[in-house]
Amino acid sequence: MTHRQEARRRLRPRWGTAFCSVFLFVSAWLLPLLLEWGVGALCALPPVLVFSGALPQLQVSASRLLLTLLGAFVSLFLAGPLSLGRAAWYRALSLDAKASGRLLFSGFCGWRFWQAIALRLILRIKSALWSAVFSLPALLLVLVSLWLRSEWQQYLLHDTPLFLSLLCISAGLGIIGQIACGIFLLRYAAAEFYLIDPSAPCGVREAVRRSVRLMKGKRFALTGLLLTLIPWWIACLALSPALFVFPYFWETRALFLLEQMRQERLTERIDELEKAI
Repeated sequence: MTHRQEARRRLRPRWGTAFCSVFLFVSAWLLPLLLEWGVGALCALPPVLVFSGALPQLQVSASRLLLTLLGAFVSLFLAGPLSLGRAAWYRALSLDAKASGRLLFSGFCGWRFWQAIALRLILRIKSALWSAVFSLPALLLVLVSLWLRSEWQQYLLHDTPLFLSLLCISAGLGIIGQIACGIFLLRYAAAEFYLIDPSAPCGVREAVRRSVRLMKGKRFALTGLLLTLIPWWIACLALSPALFVFPYFWETRALFLLEQMRQERLTERIDELEKAI
């Protein structure tokens, strides 16, 4: 039985709680945006984009910046614990344990709350830095194109297609870079499962290190598995299928990662026995 078939089988009696996990995921994403929009409207803050000409102009005030930071903090304090609680519920579902709906809120309990926030903050920082690194070739090509446009304008006056070609190439490099970055960032996919694993408790940094070690050589296998879900993601454009696709995606990924973790433990035990012998 494949991971996708197993995910459908395990979700069949639990779709109610799975729908709740999607609702919490969407709420953690929307609430900070609604808070920022509502407070901005009540305080009559100026808009970020001002349409004073053909192109919109960016206008950021100190009040708007503080409000954006507030929204980011609310998102961090909501999304981090909810993400960890979601991982706990799908882990229990994958291990045939009692997948109680209360597990979805287990990230808010005690010390786990601060671990969830720390893990999300670390992963966001790492993701932003690696995204900048993978975007560097495209950014450099854009800067070179603009420099050529400004310095050699008299020579490039009749070579506008050349300039546009360079920009198109840079856009292509940017897309390829972000795809490569997404595959590379799968090295952190198991960090939440290591953090909530009761058989081998660890801290946030150790969970990240274990995830990186686990995913060496396995990122492309996980990528191939997730790519088989592309038709389902396309179906999400109709909105309502997203209630089914997100739990399907989360459970498929959890089954894959937990299987890799079991194999890693088995390999470690075999190595220990060989050393003992």
